[in-house]
Amino acid sequence: MPYATLADMVERFGQAEIDQCADITGDGVRDLATVAKAAADADAEIDAALARRYRVPLRPAPLLIKRIACDLMRESLWALSVPEAVKDRAKIARLLLKSLQTGDAVLPGQAAAEGSAGGGLVEIVSGRGQPPFASPVVKRRR
Repeated sequence: MPYATLADMVERFGQAEIDQCADITGDGVRDLATVAKAAADADAEIDAALARRYRVPLRPAPLLIKRIACDLMRESLWALSVPEAVKDRAKIARLLLKSLQTGDAVLPGQAAAEGSAGGGLVEIVSGRGQPPFASPVVKRRR
């Protein structure tokens, strides 16, 4: 099941806009195959961005992921004549993905990817001659 459906798109952006951008042939009929391709492309982009940090596909899809998927699908459906507002929302969606990827933002309740590194852990390095925050003390002889 895709992260976002046609119904999610209509709910977020309205029937008229989705009908317009999903009508590839100009005959007034939504091309459902194009919508399905846009959904698959959005899912692939999301999974590729998050696979090192989370177990993908994310199930159930968090609301933030659904929103990101809708924005990416919308950009894809507009194809050649993407309005600036649509481009801006897709750019924000990709920035959110980047934040999720780096750990600056998190998806609560989602399982970590197997073998994912970091996860907020601290690395302890031994062998230094002095504590990391100590400053050298200089004593003067009299």
